[in-house]
Amino acid sequence: MKKKLIKCIVIAACISGVAFPNSYACVGARPMGMGGAFIAVADDVNTTYWNPAGLTFVLDWEEGRSELAYSALLNRREELRYSDFVSFVSPLYLGELAEMGFGVSYVNTRNLLAKGPWGELDWTDRWLWLSFGTELFPGVSAGVNLRKQFQEERLRVGARRTYTHRRKTVIGPAYRRWEDDTFGVDVGLLGRWGMFSVGVLYQNANKPEIFGRRYIRNLRPGIAIRPDDDTVIAIDMYDALGERREHPGDVSGFLCIGLERWIGNFAVRAGAYLVNPDTWKPQKYTFGLGSRIKEQEGIFTSGELNYAVLYERGHPPGTPSEDKYTHTLGFAIRFR
Repeated sequence: MKKKLIKCIVIAACISGVAFPNSYACVGARPMGMGGAFIAVADDVNTTYWNPAGLTFVLDWEEGRSELAYSALLNRREELRYSDFVSFVSPLYLGELAEMGFGVSYVNTRNLLAKGPWGELDWTDRWLWLSFGTELFPGVSAGVNLRKQFQEERLRVGARRTYTHRRKTVIGPAYRRWEDDTFGVDVGLLGRWGMFSVGVLYQNANKPEIFGRRYIRNLRPGIAIRPDDDTVIAIDMYDALGERREHPGDVSGFLCIGLERWIGNFAVRAGAYLVNPDTWKPQKYTFGLGSRIKEQEGIFTSGELNYAVLYERGHPPGTPSEDKYTHTLGFAIRFR
């Protein structure tokens, strides 16, 4: 009887669309502030997620500098993906064979999917991946991500009760756990010519499958313009091939638009996230601030602190549904 109850709860959660959360924040505080338009920008440590080809433009090859970054959602951690992001990048020298950018990154997500008198259902998604980027010819680079992904669903059933574990009396809920893992591959290209750059990320190129659900191959092209050294304007397209069509919450062909302007050591950013190209209405708006530490001598050569907020208007319009604000904070340090 108990097993049937557990199955019914999990099936009901899946049918209601909560078993695999479909709400996204951006990876990294700086990209979030720019509306998630970063495929062709790809000029800092966040490039390990957005476009591994950017590694060749990020790193200082002459002085061999490395970069470490961390960003985290400050609220709505139980609702959105990409709660924590850690990334490290460094030059990789293979003698006469090649010089390439190397990165290792980690993303953590833990969402509360459903809650009721029967208990709670939560979901954990962890990614660990290696990134490699190399120059194909002057101004054009290619990169690849090799990603291992682990997911876990845990169902806590019933009220707190006493049970025996390893000869000790423990007070807590009974629970069931399901685990699965998969391997994913992302491929990126990036070209820069003067003030213009063009990039493309082919996410989940091998269509990995987890818990019987196959990921779409997500082609994400982008363009960026740098009219001067302190300004970036960028536009990306999400799922250019339309593989998400007919999926719940379809965002195929939607655009991400972002702007960044540095004034001295401070930056202001703004963006429109997932813009419908038919109506030019975005699902979300973003705003960000940044501050950087100037180049200095020593092991730690420079750093950057970034904040972003993502604003989501209540849906549907005209109803008392609540507006939502998501805050992200991140930092990066560069060292020899």
